[in-house]
Amino acid sequence: ISPCEASIEGGSTISVFGHNFKDSQNLACWFGTIKSPNVKFIKSTHIQCETPKVDNAIDVEIKVSNNGLVPLVEMTGPLFTFKAPVKIYSITPLFGSSGGGTTITLNGLNFYSHAKSYCLFDMKKVKATFFNSTHVQCTAPPSGIGSTAVRFSVNGAVLSNYTYMYEYITTPTITSILPTWSFVEGNVTISVFGTSFINSSSVSCVIGSTIVPAIYINITNMECLVPPVVSPIEVVVKIDINGQDRSRDGKIFTYRKIPQVLLMSPNSGPYVGGTSIDIVGNNFFMWNSDVYC
Repeated sequence: ISPCEASIEGGSTISVFGHNFKDSQNLACWFGTIKSPNVKFIKSTHIQCETPKVDNAIDVEIKVSNNGLVPLVEMTGPLFTFKAPVKIYSITPLFGSSGGGTTITLNGLNFYSHAKSYCLFDMKKVKATFFNSTHVQCTAPPSGIGSTAVRFSVNGAVLSNYTYMYEYITTPTITSILPTWSFVEGNVTISVFGTSFINSSSVSCVIGSTIVPAIYINITNMECLVPPVVSPIEVVVKIDINGQDRSRDGKIFTYRKIPQVLLMSPNSGPYVGGTSIDIVGNNFFMWNSDVYC
């Protein structure tokens, strides 16, 4: 038989292989003493049976009769296992890149380890990694933009009638940031401009190796507060949408030393102004037009 297990809620289709099956109205498939609600004749060595609904998780023998009656007790058949239904209560994250590769965690009940356990993203099947009875993980396959239903399957049988929707989205891109620098003390708000930004609490700015919250302005604009650093450095700014998927290209943000004024000359002038003064100090650089004395 294949598969050899399914949910106690019934409704799954299994293939039964053997000999001398007959294409008749009396052809019956038995799960222990419970008759299958539907049987489909394929050929004399192969039929398909719909699993019935049962009350508890249990192992039963699969038997087939050509006369519609329960087979004799002496007849033996392969074991079939009814499993408690897998219940999916949530998935994390709820969205990711359409390019796939995002690790999805399914949270629920009654997961179990099996060599042929899979996550189904609509009809796309990917290998599931078992952690415990309440958690499994899968890697989302590539897909077009839009929603897809996520379910859990073992050995070809869908063990969960619970589904959660996962959203495939366009990966954001960054076109520019303003300002492009600050002093090492940080705490400057920068505007990040680009495309395909989303309004979600899971979105963040990645500034070098530091992750900070992102404030959504609109689909082309986010804001981030840059953190302080110890010494001058250039870092790459990116947008992270879910803790895994990030904008492919980033923009350079520069941390500079804080300027120091050591002396100026002259140190006085007419009250009407207009006197040019020279300032001497450390850590000056090619200023932009937004720098003032």
